[in-house]
Amino acid sequence: MHPLRIALAEDEPEIRDYFREILERLGHSVVVNVDNGLSLVEECRRTPHDLIITDVRMPLLDGDAAVQQLWETSTVPAILISAYSSPVLSTNGPTCYSYLNKPVRRADLEAAIERLVSTSDSD
Repeated sequence: MHPLRIALAEDEPEIRDYFREILERLGHSVVVNVDNGLSLVEECRRTPHDLIITDVRMPLLDGDAAVQQLWETSTVPAILISAYSSPVLSTNGPTCYSYLNKPVRRADLEAAIERLVSTSDSD
């Protein structure tokens, strides 16, 4: 798999650092690193990225709502993560997303990335 530019949104700093560290060890670059959904939308609109990884429950705008907004202009694969709830993504939108429950293991994150990238490469 080629290195990806990843947009990361997580409101808990320790978890955000955990993801950044894993992603960089896997050879990817975290090009957006924010703590809320509103910042995710703003930063993704001005920063080229190949994949979004976001917590579902966050301040200002939930991660699934942020992804929905971003998909209005570009269908970038997304991984939604939560300990509490399932994502509420529109069934009318693209289906290029994966959902992981917290705590997220490195192997599960890596598998989700590979699955999404191989699916989007085959489109």
